[in-house]
Amino acid sequence: MNVQELETVTLEPTIDPLLQLLIDQQGVEPITDLNKLSALWPTNDDPDELLAFILTERNERRLVTLQKDDDR
Repeated sequence: MNVQELETVTLEPTIDPLLQLLIDQQGVEPITDLNKLSALWPTNDDPDELLAFILTERNERRLVTLQKDDDR
């Protein structure tokens, strides 16, 4: 069996020019401290309830899409 050498490739991230314009206009930067991000989250919000809501909404959208497909 031969061992193949793999070349390391670094890809430059691409960003939509309109999104970059918005970022520049708003002066936002990537979040590097998760504690700062979590401080923005309301303390009485339950992450499990949020996940349940998201999953319920997705399910309802799928059902609507399936019904539309069946009607065709």
